[in-house]
Parts: sequence; C-alpha cells; structure tokens
Amino acid sequence: GTRRRLSVAQSLPGAARELAIVASQLERPLELKGPDATKERVLAAWEDASLVYVAAHFLSNPEVPYLTLLPLSAAADSPPDASLLVIGDVRKADFAACELVVLSGCATGAPYAEGRVTGPGFGDAFLDAGAGAVVQTFWAVPDDAAAATMSEFIRLCRKDDVPVPRAISQVRRGEMRGPDGIRHPYHWAAFCVKLAHLGP
Repeated sequence: GTRRRLSVAQSLPGAARELAIVASQLERPLELKGPDATKERVLAAWEDASLVYVAAHFLSNPEVPYLTLLPLSAAADSPPDASLLVIGDVRKADFAACELVVLSGCATGAPYAEGRVTGPGFGDAFLDAGAGAVVQTFWAVPDDAAAATMSEFIRLCRKDDVPVPRAISQVRRGEMRGPDGIRHPYHWAAFCVKLAHLGP
C-alpha cells in the first residue's frame, strides 16, 4: 500500500552512526531501531522522554501532499499501514516534559503550501503538543551530511552544555566554509531550531 508506493526500503547507514553518537551522550537512552521501532512502542515511550531524537525517513504522500509520514516497523499482527506515524499521532500526545525534539530527516519542518492553502510541518506538531524546542529541516538532506551535522550539534548540547539555538548556529557557521570559500546555503542551512512560544 502506502509504504510500497513511497518506497521506504532504502537504508540509512548515516542515521545508524548518528544515533550511536547521540546514545553515547545520554545517561539512559532508550533506543528503538529496526524491528523494535514499532508505532506502538514509540507511542508508549516518547511522552516520558526529555529528549526525543528521530533519525529516519520522513515522507510526503504525493496523493495527499499535506500529510507527512514517519514510516516505522510494522508489528507482526498489524497491517503495514498501521506503522505510519502522522501529525495527528503527535498532536494527541503530551510533550510537556520534553525539552527538545530532533527530527533528523528530509523536510521535517517544511510546511505544506499550495496556493492560499498552508499546513504545518511535522515539527510544528511537537511544539503544539508541548515540546520546548524542535530542531528540524526545511528540505531534503543527504544521510551522511545529516549525520555529521547533527552529531556535532548533540555533542555541543550534551557535552559542552551549549544552548540549543546557539549550538545549531555554531554548527551551521562551521559548515559554511568549504575548501573553496563560502559554501552554498543548501549544504548548511537546512537545519534550524524552532522554540515554543514563551510569554505574551
């Protein structure tokens, strides 16, 4: 069905390296990957986390372009489409205890826009559900580049205790310069941080 049409079989070796680095920075990480990353287990675990970190495919259904999907593993006794996490699943959760959500994937923060019709990005749903901050992307990012960028970001946040906005800014500045001078923003500007609204 949906999973076949959207072709989610491609592996992400960079994401595996990225998550290993993230896990090494945390005291008691709960890692859900491969067959363990079912929708049921994700929904049962993520409301208790102070950090939710996702390195995965994020997809838009061309038949329903405003619907962003996070494909997860299918439980043995469930239909395949039941493993697709959507914005509605996020909005039903309570992320009041979550300080930071990282969505390391393609276009996780890109809003749907067509004519006069707009819709939220996937990251917006986490803020709506109470998360303090979301790090997200506005366009497709290569797997290996995302791994390098976000591994440095999480190191700054967790090891050096750099505030999230400053850490993402520092990483982006570090990636601006290439061997031939300033690199095109496509290579360093995809990741950004969005903070929850505080105060009046």
